[in-house]
Amino acid sequence: MLKTTLLLSFILVSEISTAQSKWLNLFDGSNLDQWRTYQCNCTTDGWIIVNNELVRKGPARDLITKEKFKNFILELEWNISKGGNSGIILRANEREQYSFMSGIEMQILDDFNHPDGTNTLTSAGSVYSLYPNLTNATKPFGEWNKVRIIAFDNSIKFFLNSQLINSVSIGSNSWNKAVSKSKFKSLKNFGSSLYGHIVLQDHGNEVSFRHIKIRKL
Repeated sequence: MLKTTLLLSFILVSEISTAQSKWLNLFDGSNLDQWRTYQCNCTTDGWIIVNNELVRKGPARDLITKEKFKNFILELEWNISKGGNSGIILRANEREQYSFMSGIEMQILDDFNHPDGTNTLTSAGSVYSLYPNLTNATKPFGEWNKVRIIAFDNSIKFFLNSQLINSVSIGSNSWNKAVSKSKFKSLKNFGSSLYGHIVLQDHGNEVSFRHIKIRKL
């Protein structure tokens, strides 16, 4: 755990090179080559590319990376529709009916027009239902929000618009307590996998993504 903490601290205080060769473009605005539908080797018409943006425009299912990832830095931008709801889910597997039943979700939400926005545990930027977003970092619907997630072994750091929102240690007392109070308490293996897919959630609303890239650690 000390090694993990020291490495994450080094990453946070160091200037990380953004050389193209060190990053994998998960979505560069031109194609969905890195993605497929959850539990299906296909993509649905509900996810489309518009003006170099990846948009959940109509009925679809969760979109997941073809590749699985363990330790990484993930960066992307999202833009939610009015009253919209979505999420970024980490290290999901496909053994469960839905991706959120295995992976850990960073919430995407229009806080001002969705009822979940009144609860910091379910507002935009929160680790959904587990750790609140207590900052004022979220931009309103129609504006782009920048996400950075650093995952290394059991530790995950979540940034929204350059602000550190949460630092989570899977399996810690804090983690176990948060899960026991959440809707995930009955899911035996929730959040326990250190290796899995990155997921863009289809929650029934329009949401756009751009500049999606990942760097393995």
